[in-house]
Amino acid sequence: MVSTIVVLLVGYWFFKSPLCSACADWLRNQGGGRDPRLMAQMEELGETVTELRADVLELSERMDFTERVLIKVREREALPPR
Repeated sequence: MVSTIVVLLVGYWFFKSPLCSACADWLRNQGGGRDPRLMAQMEELGETVTELRADVLELSERMDFTERVLIKVREREALPPR
């Protein structure tokens, strides 16, 4: 019980202290939010992901078309000849 109170008091002190603000600022800067090189890389990665999504969509459409064609061919082969 006492340890819980101590942890709460230390936590309260830490989150209200300038040390916590300094740690938060340091973590924000470590995230690369202000580094132009990292922002450019993130933008390039975003464009690459968009292109890959388009490619996957196109491949999915082609696969659907191929499956439909194969089903039609199998149905024709299953019908008795006239």
